[in-house]
Amino acid sequence: MKYKLYYWPEIQGRGEFIRLALEYAGADYVDVLRRSRSFSFPKNRAPQLQLTIADWLIEVHDSHHPIGAGLYYEEQRAEARRRAADFLATRLPRYLDYFEGVLRRSAGGYLLGRTLTYPDLSLFQMVAGLRYAFPQAMARHQRGVPCIDALHNRISAHPRLATYFASRRRIPFNRQGIFRHYPELDRFGNKSKKT
Repeated sequence: MKYKLYYWPEIQGRGEFIRLALEYAGADYVDVLRRSRSFSFPKNRAPQLQLTIADWLIEVHDSHHPIGAGLYYEEQRAEARRRAADFLATRLPRYLDYFEGVLRRSAGGYLLGRTLTYPDLSLFQMVAGLRYAFPQAMARHQRGVPCIDALHNRISAHPRLATYFASRRRIPFNRQGIFRHYPELDRFGNKSKKT
């Protein structure tokens, strides 16, 4: 059975979480708007972890669009600076600490033990996106989350996914997607919330 993915062709967005699962599983799929191939979901479900990642993703988006998605970033820049400062100082460390703890307790290298599942792929995408959007803040946190870093490295090296990451099927991060790099927002990753 061939799966059909319908998502914006020029951004990773929420579609990338599905692409990762399909690429990992080696499933046959068509990225309809990009006209590409390959795909299938892991059988084990972990909805609680996935929903936590979905909440985290919303907070990432809101760091550059705190008033609303209908306004351009430039129309809410001052508010974005305040929101990003709070996100980097309080929310980002909490999410990282939470998932680091889950990985430490799993005793298998993955969120649910010894088998890679879709929440692992989603956590990988979160880390990759955050490293793009907030490289300074993520560099400061990296030493405190060795299990997350190890998971990210294992997934990066997975043969199918490494092939995907090196291919044209992998849409590069850019300022049109959920993970956006605005250097002025990355400066506020310390404990001070003053802007």
